[in-house]
Amino acid sequence: MNASGDAPVYACRAWVNFNGTGVVSVIASGNVSSVTDNGVGDYTLNFATSMPNANYSISSSSTELDGVPIPVALRVSGTTPLLKSTSAVRVSIRSIYNSALVDINNISVQVFC
Repeated sequence: MNASGDAPVYACRAWVNFNGTGVVSVIASGNVSSVTDNGVGDYTLNFATSMPNANYSISSSSTELDGVPIPVALRVSGTTPLLKSTSAVRVSIRSIYNSALVDINNISVQVFC
């Protein structure tokens, strides 16, 4: 089914839901071949099929830290320059309380291009 109206519809090009604690494991995904654990709260999402360009947008959600809901922020990260290429994006998860990197047990990231 397609959306009605005059505004264009843009599809999600990749998405992943993963456990970011302990041994990182993908729960479900679309066009994400793997998630690399770079350290506490620091992950690289590797795309199965490359994005058409690196000017994409990412969004995210997470559930909890040690069973307690905690507001977090997802940021594109990595060394300078940031890792945001057609084949992968590096993201970090930080507590909004103190900006500390945190591992979260349920992270969802969506990529739109």
